[in-house]
Amino acid sequence: MHAYHSVSNNSLHCSVVPKDKGRNHSDFSSLFINVPPKNLTIRDNKNNTISGVIGPYEEGATVNLICEASGGRPTPNLSWWKGSTLLDDSDTPLGRGLVKNEIVLLDLQREDLLATLTCQARNTNLTVPVSKSVTIDLSLSPREVKIVTPRRPLSSGETLEVVCQTFGSRPPARLSWWIGQESLNSMAKETVSGDGNSTVSRLQFRPTSEEHGKLLICKAHNPETPDSALEDKWDLNVYFSPQLSLALGASQQYEHIREGSDVYFDCNIQANPPVTSVTWKFHSRALEHQPAAGIIIRNHSLLLQSVGRRHRGRYRCLATNSEGEGISEEAELMVQFSPVCISGQKRAYGVARHEEVNVTCEVDADPDDIQFRWMFNNTSETIDIITFTSTATQSIATYVPRSKMDYGTLSCWGRNSIGVQRQPCVFSIVPAGPPDPLQNCTLLSFSATSFMVNCTPGIDDGGMKPKFHLIAISLRDGKDSKNFSVVSDQPQFLIRGLHPGTTYQLVMYASNTKGLSTTIELLATTLFRAERRTGDEPPIAISAVLAVLMGLVGALVLLAIIIIFIMKSRSSSDNSVEQGENNEKMQTPKLKHFEDDSPDVIPSKPFCTDYSSLPPNSNSEIIYENVSQKEHTYANIMNRVHFVPSEPYDDITYAELALPDSQQPFVRHRLEPPPSTPTSISRTAGGHSRRPPRSSGTKKTPPAVHSSYPPKPSGW
Repeated sequence: MHAYHSVSNNSLHCSVVPKDKGRNHSDFSSLFINVPPKNLTIRDNKNNTISGVIGPYEEGATVNLICEASGGRPTPNLSWWKGSTLLDDSDTPLGRGLVKNEIVLLDLQREDLLATLTCQARNTNLTVPVSKSVTIDLSLSPREVKIVTPRRPLSSGETLEVVCQTFGSRPPARLSWWIGQESLNSMAKETVSGDGNSTVSRLQFRPTSEEHGKLLICKAHNPETPDSALEDKWDLNVYFSPQLSLALGASQQYEHIREGSDVYFDCNIQANPPVTSVTWKFHSRALEHQPAAGIIIRNHSLLLQSVGRRHRGRYRCLATNSEGEGISEEAELMVQFSPVCISGQKRAYGVARHEEVNVTCEVDADPDDIQFRWMFNNTSETIDIITFTSTATQSIATYVPRSKMDYGTLSCWGRNSIGVQRQPCVFSIVPAGPPDPLQNCTLLSFSATSFMVNCTPGIDDGGMKPKFHLIAISLRDGKDSKNFSVVSDQPQFLIRGLHPGTTYQLVMYASNTKGLSTTIELLATTLFRAERRTGDEPPIAISAVLAVLMGLVGALVLLAIIIIFIMKSRSSSDNSVEQGENNEKMQTPKLKHFEDDSPDVIPSKPFCTDYSSLPPNSNSEIIYENVSQKEHTYANIMNRVHFVPSEPYDDITYAELALPDSQQPFVRHRLEPPPSTPTSISRTAGGHSRRPPRSSGTKKTPPAVHSSYPPKPSGW
């Protein structure tokens, strides 16, 4: 028997024929064969075929996905799946074996990141459906940005690290720093975490007073979505020392502030925290609230009432807070005032008869367009002086005294647009002559090679500035003796380079162009030079045993001294009783103190001469000798006998020595005037002799003048 199969029109035909060629048997049944789809594609709304990871799409975006299948028998059904969740199974046949399914994803969210969407084509349950998948990539905005540094008040100039952090951006967010429109990114450093989810920026921030009250902003943005920026703000509170500016106001215009006006200053202050104190300074002197003096300080203002020349100068204000002290710039106050006499001018002019003198008058004024007027005043009359020249604030009058009545005072007035000078400049015209002698000459200090002498000038300088002279005449015989001369503008003299242990005669006088004063003389002796040790002494090594022995010897010596002292004290106490009885019988005569009305004599300063190297004369007990009886030569002084006691003294005895009125002291005041040559010195056989200088003229006494100012010129 044989069997035969045939397939046609999805039908299976089966025939069976026996071998013996008997009657055959046929059977018919339907056979269905499923053919899977040939092509399955996914396209976007722009008809671009897509696969794998698609995007990135912005958060909140809408995405259209189209799945198409071709071929297959029967026609497949298309469906969209998200994981195991069916999203859409409504497909649309397109004919000719084509079918599609379009899905619209609205408002993509952070949860849709890397979500897998699958399109399945199925035409039977007997086989695995055909499918294709795509993965959605999203560009995510930062979820959060925050300045994590604690917010507190900052000090100007303080360097602070400010940290800002952001999370949740894909790709990692970029951080930027801003103050207003000013970028601070150059001072920041940015780091990204390993998973890309976090970004940290560290800013090295140094605030200034200009940043006070501004906002420090940290911005985080996704570089692919610029509109997704988030920001955090810090309202800065910056502490800084006071910043001051000075404003000047007045009752009149600043350029024309006249004396008598009221002027006020305003101190404009910017400070955080507020200032605790405000002070004012005029030049470098602090001003205080003194309403009686016309200085009123109120809050941040300074009021000066009725200003004058004394108020001219530089003003500034100072303010203090917890951050420090601020100082304003200086403001110059210019006050216009009438002329005033400048101090420090030469006020006395010594002039001989028929001698012309130029008297200079200087005043200070603002403005300086000054008109001058001169007047002469003596005991009997007042005369206008017209022989003068003027330039700005200075006027020079030419004057010639011709008689005794031409000596007196010259007065100078100035006038400008503000007013007339209230007090004139007064100059004395006196007869010229030599200056008065020096007074109160004192030996301040002396050493082995120097003297320092201080004097006071005479009352009358002869109408001219004097020079002061000192001549040191050595009273030492020998070739190495040397005299010294010093000229000074002040009556103080320092003589150096003297010979040790030598007595010098000091001659002092004053001089001007009219002659020399009388001289003042002192005797002074330099100290002996101390001996110097030469050579190096070898160090002494002291052993421990030697040190102990020295200590014992020292203790014994100390004990012996104590015993002697006790015995001495007992002996002194016994003698004191006997001495007290003897003292009652003695009468001490009063010593007459040396007095001299001459201002040139200085009895308070003794003159020391060291005669310790000379052998005493035991045959004499002379303790006083009039120095005017002999010439002051070195030989006379050294050969002068000294007092030697007949018996040695046990103790030091102090006594007071008073010179009789009839005797002359060491200081001699020569009355004869010196010649034009300061000093003529010649050496004789007996020592030194000096010819005193003599004056070239006779000093005259100026006539009496009025002590009060002369009246102001009429018409001013």
